[in-house]
Amino acid sequence: MKKIINIMWITTCQNPRFFLLFVVIFGLFPLVLSSKTWEVSEAENTNAQSAIPAEKIKLHDAQKVERGFDEILGKSRAICFVYFYPECPLCEKYTPVLARLIKEFEQQGIHFVGVVGEQVGADKLEKHHIDFTVPFPIYTDTGFLLANALSAMTTPEVFLMDRERKILYSGRIDDRFQQSSNQTNPGIVKSAEKQRDDLREAIMDVLSGKAVRVPKTIAPGCPLSRPELPKENPPSIAKPGDLKEDIKVTYYKDVLPILNRHCQACHSPGNAGPFNLVNYEDAVDWIEMGLNEIDAQRMPPAQIESDLEYTAAKPPNANEISKLRRWLANNKPKGDPASQPKLEPLQDSKAFRTDIGPPDIIITQPAPSILGADGNDVYRNIVFPFNSKITSRIRAIQYLSGNNAIVHHALFAYMPSTTLRQSEKEFGGTEGYSHPDDKMPGFWSEMKIGFKRPKPRDDGLLPAAFLGAYIPGSGQGILTPPDVDMLVPPETDFVVQIHYHRTGKRETSSSSIGIWFDKDPVEIIKKKSNFIYICGDFMAIPAGAKDFRIKGNYTLPEEANLMAVGLHAHFLCKWISLTAYVPGQKRPIKIIKQPNWNFDWQASYFLKEPMHFPKGTRFETEAAYDNSSDNPKNPNNPPQIVYNGETTLDEMLLPMLSFSSNSFIDPQNATFRNFTASLNASFVLRRFAEHNYKYVWKPDGTIVESPDYLVHGKPRTPGSAAKAIKPSGNPSTSSK
Repeated sequence: MKKIINIMWITTCQNPRFFLLFVVIFGLFPLVLSSKTWEVSEAENTNAQSAIPAEKIKLHDAQKVERGFDEILGKSRAICFVYFYPECPLCEKYTPVLARLIKEFEQQGIHFVGVVGEQVGADKLEKHHIDFTVPFPIYTDTGFLLANALSAMTTPEVFLMDRERKILYSGRIDDRFQQSSNQTNPGIVKSAEKQRDDLREAIMDVLSGKAVRVPKTIAPGCPLSRPELPKENPPSIAKPGDLKEDIKVTYYKDVLPILNRHCQACHSPGNAGPFNLVNYEDAVDWIEMGLNEIDAQRMPPAQIESDLEYTAAKPPNANEISKLRRWLANNKPKGDPASQPKLEPLQDSKAFRTDIGPPDIIITQPAPSILGADGNDVYRNIVFPFNSKITSRIRAIQYLSGNNAIVHHALFAYMPSTTLRQSEKEFGGTEGYSHPDDKMPGFWSEMKIGFKRPKPRDDGLLPAAFLGAYIPGSGQGILTPPDVDMLVPPETDFVVQIHYHRTGKRETSSSSIGIWFDKDPVEIIKKKSNFIYICGDFMAIPAGAKDFRIKGNYTLPEEANLMAVGLHAHFLCKWISLTAYVPGQKRPIKIIKQPNWNFDWQASYFLKEPMHFPKGTRFETEAAYDNSSDNPKNPNNPPQIVYNGETTLDEMLLPMLSFSSNSFIDPQNATFRNFTASLNASFVLRRFAEHNYKYVWKPDGTIVESPDYLVHGKPRTPGSAAKAIKPSGNPSTSSK
């Protein structure tokens, strides 16, 4: 029986049309679902039990005075050495976490000490100490005496040591960031949700007199640079074929131009990159890690494969990567500054584009966004009041970040002003915050931007539409071709869903959008901009599924020109593709494929030139999902059934296509209505699977709304239960 139910369940997940049959056959019969037990893969759970020799524990304080172990430990019960580097992004993010641990445990005898291994100037250390309010004393280990004894490899990496100098715990602070176990795609992976506070758990074990349950983990972060040790990082060693040309590669002549073309738009002062790549010292520190990210196709972010030409940034080519490797293999020669070629000026990320003149209107968010030092990322929908009384013909729109350090990406759209006012009223509170300092205008609604369904308009204009995305380094916004108008209906506002990520200190941001109107006479007939949604055809992803495929399709009802593509899924997605099948052509067209989907890097991809597609062209999308314990981004531990839904704990497949055409190709917004219908069907399935019934019978025969009724996995608002209803007949079931 269990096998039969599982087969029916998977069939239903893959094809919603079987859902009604499933319900009819099984009714309210409990679903028996198989799932794989979550297995946490840790490093070898052993630490060396022999004491570290006292002569190996010699550090220098801020006055460059040598201090030994007993002097540093004092009367404390144990000491926690924290290896860190001032410019390492993870060190910055974890500084407030360490501050909380110090506040909790310092009085209980756990002493925290910061240790810097690399040569760092006193001014840089002092600035970092002030900017991030570093809560512990900082010592230097520039000879790597202690680092070698501890086998320290990264920053931040912690070592909890008792008074006998035995290591009780070593590794990461928590599992928010993990070292990828994928050998073909190594690097640091951000978890969807933090599952374990490893250092805190270890300290609690020590204070309770127990053996540390997990004494060793792998610490992700920035590698410690030991001049006396051979480099083990593959990018620092020339690969076969890299050294065919006997040409000396230098920083000024070869490396700097590559960084200027591919990296500095983000990795420069005031921009989104967590470290700079603007001078020789920066390159020496970070190129090796940068090559790791390029090899893993994580940098530049949101890389794609396609048969078409897009304006998106491209990674360094094979020749450029070869030059970087040769430079590393030859000990990073600086070269002659006079050999530096002319560099392209960097785009001013704090100013609007100038190639089409200044914006006609600039709208700034109603109040600044304040983001606390640490906690979960915040997704906030900020409303930018527009509310024109007439239909607006827009040529271009650009989002301008108010603080590149914390604005990870943004998705912008327009919606009816009344809808947005109601959203601010319902969801404008503190939900979604995780730090006392968090304070922002707008509303939080579980990633529901644009997913409300306003009524179709009589004039054929879309009442609401997604417009595009902003990611660092691609801040030019949306510019339509000269023969196309972006039509925004009256009584409409713009809304921008901004993904804020934390830096380790309190930050503020006040973003703006610029709008350029089409100034051509209205008598000039132009093509209309359309937005089409292709929703994935599924209802749920079974727990444990490692390669669950979801598909969707859309057929053009009339000829149109494709201008841009946007992709959307959540944390379980591995890759997304979109293919076009043109009538009369045997070979399909690869519109786009993102081989390494990352929820944190969502972008819009604009074609260099719009591509014409005839009536009857079929667009098919496919994506693969990993709902197993092997996926470090899985927000559920252990894995659970994941439904087609709007929140980030749900999943979806929703490519979005921007077309231009002579008339509106979806005037009734049918593609979006299909998407919301699929969400509703999945929600009904979830109710049956979880025995989550909206109404219950009371012993006196009345029907009331269940106080435990869940909406998309969340309890309904307390105190909002409907008034009891007296049924006209005898109840035949206990719930509905």
